Amino acid sequence: MPFGLKNTRATYQLLMDKIFEEIIGTNMEVYVDNMVVKSTTVVDHCKALERVFQVLRRHQLKLNLEKCSFGVQAIKFLEFMLTERGIETNPKKCQVIINMRSPWMVKESTETVVPIFNTIRKRDTFAWMTESEEAFLRLKALLASPPILKKLIPGIPLLVYILVVENVVSAVIVQEKEGKQHLVYFISKVLQDAERRYKIVLRKPDLARRMVTWSIQFSEFDISYESRDHIKAQELADFITDMAISGPTIEENNRWFLSMDEASNQSGSGAGVILEGPNGVLIEQSLHFKFKASNNQAEYETLLLGKRLAKELEAKTLTAKSDSKLVTGQLATTQKRGVQRSVIHESISRPTIEEPTVCYVEERRIWMSPLMAYLKDELLPSDSNEAKKIVRDAVRYIIIGRELYKRGFSFPLLHCVEGDKA
Repeated sequence: MPFGLKNTRATYQLLMDKIFEEIIGTNMEVYVDNMVVKSTTVVDHCKALERVFQVLRRHQLKLNLEKCSFGVQAIKFLEFMLTERGIETNPKKCQVIINMRSPWMVKESTETVVPIFNTIRKRDTFAWMTESEEAFLRLKALLASPPILKKLIPGIPLLVYILVVENVVSAVIVQEKEGKQHLVYFISKVLQDAERRYKIVLRKPDLARRMVTWSIQFSEFDISYESRDHIKAQELADFITDMAISGPTIEENNRWFLSMDEASNQSGSGAGVILEGPNGVLIEQSLHFKFKASNNQAEYETLLLGKRLAKELEAKTLTAKSDSKLVTGQLATTQKRGVQRSVIHESISRPTIEEPTVCYVEERRIWMSPLMAYLKDELLPSDSNEAKKIVRDAVRYIIIGRELYKRGFSFPLLHCVEGDKA
């Protein structure tokens, strides 16, 4: 090469991509000097080999017969096993994981996997329990036998399942055939500290130049979103189960119970709340509503107050129930007087949720209104000259998500805003 041996592999890869551009992706895969010809039947395989040999003769390339294998049902390619079932892992690569011994000190346990470390958290001495050994064996089995990747079948829709947890984003691509979902590709990424703060950017996609570009590129494809339903493929169920973060179990002695009762008549409305917590904690409170409230309104006001009270006490689990026993019935009085002195009394002057106020907002006409009316509904003004101008200018504009964008030269799209926002 005239410029030396720098970037040799990339240059050779570009050469192979250009030579076999008609075959790559259908019957052949090439990575530098590694080539594999794939077919489903013997007849198709012979035809594919004939096409490959024709390309090699045309460009005067030769193969080393000692490194070639023909008519095999399984072969190692880029440290993976290509079989009739799909892309599988190399058993020799998994043997290291299979032979891995159980950790015997804290440092080794933390380096193996974080969930196992949770079993020894808050312990002064290291103790490898039976549950830890079972989790370790399950992890070894999972890493030693990853899911098999199937070949992409043209004409069958692709299904993308996305799993988002606090620190990890994962996705799998599957195809459904004969009532079963087959895994085509999967990817997982651990989010770094800066990547966990993308929420602000995602709420304003018009400010992110690349996201607008992606939305334009994806608009030409038939992509639809559906909420997660039952997943038939076992590998997907294992994938989501393994990736899910298991939270701490809620013990029964940490539960809080909320009992409430309400009363409403012509003289007024009131409610009683009893909050029972662990270790014999008991809080009683009586309410009096200064506003006119129906039975339903008094009920949800009581529930909201009980939830606020439980939140102040940092209750994690709350079980609410309507109780008409004597104690709460006495607390739910409609009168101000006569309330027990040992019970907390509170008067509520206004309801928590009031009726919404409807305000009429007059839509003022701006310079973008004629363009958006024409692009949406093909509406034109009565003036012929102005109508011609709008038709001529509308070619350079596009509507994305109820927002008007102008096609630019230096950037894909320019967001159009009115004077105040600009």
